[in-house]
Amino acid sequence: MKRSLFKRFSILVLLMVVLITLATTLNFYDSYKDLHERKLLDILDFLKNMNLEDAEHEKEFDAAKKSFRGIRITLVDSDGNVIYDTDEAASKMESHSTRKEIVEAKDLGKGSDIRKSDTLGENFYYFATRLSNGNILRVSEMQKNIFSSFKDSIIPVVFILFIGLIIAFFSINHVSNKLVENLKEQFTAISHGQSLDSEFPELYPIKRIVRDQQDELNERLDDLKEYRDTIEIIFRNMQDGFLFIDNVNRVEMINSKAIFLLGKEKNEGYMGKSVFYLIRDEKLIEILGDRDSKREEKIEVEIDDRKLLITVDPVLVSDNLVGRIIVIRDVTEESILERERREFTSNVTHELKTPLTSINGYAEMLTNNMVKNEDVPKIGDMILKSGNRMLVLVEKILSLSKVEEQKNNKKEDIDVKELISDVVNTINSKAQNKNISITTELDEVRYTGVREVLEETVYNLVDNAVKYGKDDGKVWVKLVTRDKGFKFIVKDDGIGIDDLDREKIFQRFYTADKSRNSADASGIGLSIVKHGVEVMGGTVILESKLGEGSTFEVFIPYNKA
Repeated sequence: MKRSLFKRFSILVLLMVVLITLATTLNFYDSYKDLHERKLLDILDFLKNMNLEDAEHEKEFDAAKKSFRGIRITLVDSDGNVIYDTDEAASKMESHSTRKEIVEAKDLGKGSDIRKSDTLGENFYYFATRLSNGNILRVSEMQKNIFSSFKDSIIPVVFILFIGLIIAFFSINHVSNKLVENLKEQFTAISHGQSLDSEFPELYPIKRIVRDQQDELNERLDDLKEYRDTIEIIFRNMQDGFLFIDNVNRVEMINSKAIFLLGKEKNEGYMGKSVFYLIRDEKLIEILGDRDSKREEKIEVEIDDRKLLITVDPVLVSDNLVGRIIVIRDVTEESILERERREFTSNVTHELKTPLTSINGYAEMLTNNMVKNEDVPKIGDMILKSGNRMLVLVEKILSLSKVEEQKNNKKEDIDVKELISDVVNTINSKAQNKNISITTELDEVRYTGVREVLEETVYNLVDNAVKYGKDDGKVWVKLVTRDKGFKFIVKDDGIGIDDLDREKIFQRFYTADKSRNSADASGIGLSIVKHGVEVMGGTVILESKLGEGSTFEVFIPYNKA
């Protein structure tokens, strides 16, 4: 009877273990799958908050790919065309306009799907979200990766159940109620980290398994710490300032870039303080004071001579405001470039308008027979001079534009001595008209760079020396090699430049020649020189004395070419 009872009980125990194993496995798999899906959604939200809206953020995408191992990231435009993909060249990928997750994201803001990838031939989990510019950001993970991770995680569980079954069989056959009571005592001891006594050594495998599980848990915690550290590195090294504030405007997160841009001290504690301790702006106070606002807001502020673009994005949970993300970007240089563009356009308009007005005026006089026959040649000469002035101006503007356009051209090996000699020969005819002699002293120099940029720089310096040199004067051009680069020096004995003009001489449309009606006085030549030197990574020094001439000394480093 005892044997029969043992057999029946053993079968019952076996059946229970099998059922528990199946139920545990299914429940564990569902939980594990939900965990992975939540991980993908969290990664998607994180990437969305980084404002990676186009392919220009390739470095950030690649960094994210390394950080989130096994995760594929895809950027798709509003028409379904792939802009960027971490696993495949975008040009080789077909349109994604019919993909379920893409369609849902485009229509509803978010989308998901599980299917086989046409590109990689494996089943994937897909999650997508619509960005502010209409593009779709998608993350995906191979289904077998999730299953593999689950398999690796479930094996210890199954192993534990198997060991438990063996222990149960032995316990039923050999141990009575005392064993049951002792089992309770021993598991209590294990839970408190105490050692098992030697009365029941059969329980030692359970202790080892529990300890193995504890070790695995510690490994998982280490993985989470590594993930957190990666996020922290990305956060710390962002090019823009970043803050996260709670729903009462207290700082919860802030990176060093934000502290720098806001002109604050690094060592001061900002966590938990009001954001207005960092930024005191009326418009920002108004935005953060509106707790019903759920839209992105942008403002510009000026701090320590910097112009900052501040973007405020609400963070919502179940349609409730839990905080805001503030991104700070330095747009000082952009503002300066925009101002220079407007000034350039205005100056070009003004400079072209003057000779055009003269031409139109003289032409109207000729058309209406308001000029005596003997004055017609004189009027024609004035029209010709005005036209020549316009032509010179347009040529200089095109030269300035050419320097900018060609700075990224393919670099080549340049014989600088030969280049300067060619430029001097070209300008010699102008010099001969003023009876100016050009003397050269040129070292042998080889330079790797963009020929057109160097040529425009040299030409405008020599041309400027001839233009402002005195009649029957001299111009000296010298080329000297150095260890880290080369110098070329252009000297004239002309009108010179006074101290006031010297500070402005490199500005566009500024000229020390006050006779602005001269066809050659465009005021752009030295601007081309300055820009060309900057493109080549060099420096230009001006020495001049009014009435005695000017010397321009340009240094170009080899390693900046």
